[in-house]
Amino acid sequence: MVILAVLMVLTLGPIAASFRLTGQNNRTLNATTQAQQIMEGIRGSWQNLNCYQRTQAAIGTLPGNVSVGVSSYNPITNTTTAIGNLSTVAVGASCTTGTITNATYKRVVVSVRQNANMASPVLAQLTLDIPSP
Repeated sequence: MVILAVLMVLTLGPIAASFRLTGQNNRTLNATTQAQQIMEGIRGSWQNLNCYQRTQAAIGTLPGNVSVGVSSYNPITNTTTAIGNLSTVAVGASCTTGTITNATYKRVVVSVRQNANMASPVLAQLTLDIPSP
């Protein structure tokens, strides 16, 4: 009986740990997928010069746990200058208001956090350098 109890403890411990890892992996995968979808929306929206110049994306409202930072990027010197956060407009809307920022490249960083509290852990972060259309 004691041997059976020891065997159960030795087998159930790793199995329980495996389920915890699976849950964590699923959260990370979901966050990465969300970041990728947002990044693709920005990239697609920035095929329109007005949206690119005004640092806007016609992708609708961002979820509360997502932040998008944008910088101008110089690939020759590998330097960035912060522009600020992405501003979003309704899907299909035109980007006709806002300050124009001329940059040959813009570096976009999409961060997905565990929840809407911006102090919560980052689950996924994607960075992409997007050239002017």
